[in-house]
Amino acid sequence: MDSVQIKSFAKINLSLLVKGFETGVQTKSQAAIVGGALQECAVSQETIKKKHLLDSVAMSIDLYDMIQIAPRTDERVEVVFENFEIAPHKNTVKICLEKFVKRFGLCGFDICIKKQIPEMSGLGGSSANLASILCLLAKQYGIQYHSHTQEYKRGNMPSKYYMRMTHSELADFGSDVPFMMQGGLGRIQGVGDRVDFFACGQKYKVVLARQGIVPTQLCFETYDKFVPIYGEDNGTKEYPNPNNAKVVECLLTGKIGWLKTVAHNALVRSANSINPHIASNIDTLYQGGAVYATMSGSGSACFALLDNDFDTQEVLKKLRQSNDFVYECNTVECGTQIIS
Repeated sequence: MDSVQIKSFAKINLSLLVKGFETGVQTKSQAAIVGGALQECAVSQETIKKKHLLDSVAMSIDLYDMIQIAPRTDERVEVVFENFEIAPHKNTVKICLEKFVKRFGLCGFDICIKKQIPEMSGLGGSSANLASILCLLAKQYGIQYHSHTQEYKRGNMPSKYYMRMTHSELADFGSDVPFMMQGGLGRIQGVGDRVDFFACGQKYKVVLARQGIVPTQLCFETYDKFVPIYGEDNGTKEYPNPNNAKVVECLLTGKIGWLKTVAHNALVRSANSINPHIASNIDTLYQGGAVYATMSGSGSACFALLDNDFDTQEVLKKLRQSNDFVYECNTVECGTQIIS
């Protein structure tokens, strides 16, 4: 493999429902003297809440980060960001790639990422970077996705290299990663590990606006305080639950005018309590001619779907007066594009 340049596309969540928690069992223990030796003994078990369970419809858009990746002669993975700083323990791209390289018996890589997707905006920036790199490596090294088991395998290698990585493992590094490995239009469920993809065939005009950030963890913690009950019955008149099967149908048929009646992002209320620019941006987008507008993911970016022949100059001008990021783009049918 030679040095390769790829585009790593962002995503928008057309609709998002929080359906509860993935749970696990935690064992509590205490020290005790057993047979004259000090040992830890299990004394109780309790069910703990882990990740939130989601049901979301997402589409890729042609806002992208540019990634340069080159193989090394050793097994080290080096990841640098050209215009962005990140703490080493939060560099999920490097952490996951180190695991991926070891799991599939690959060489190391030097990776340079030029950011354009704003962070902490609900557009899947870090997940997009990781997914695009994994997608490229899977293609280059014969690692295939098996939909029936939802895992990646390198099955044509000698037995010691017969390795696998599941969607669930990838979702540990970002709930959007399994979706963004392919991109396009998809319905994401569970903790991000279950994805159904759809061949859309429709291209939509999108306007993005963001002022300030919303940390993902804080958004979900705030949501938990607002909504102590999860699932299909926790909607209100002001914040209704979406019908994501209908959302997919609207997008496949081009009937985006119906989205306002069937789509919703359940995290809008909690995110707006952290960053009040969200509600005002959604209002501005609707006033500017949006067919449908909401917040993407856990925020803070908001977006509008518009008719493809709509003149966006006035709404863009108004948004730029009060936002630090404004961008016009289109939906795309993939998550990654190899440039060279």
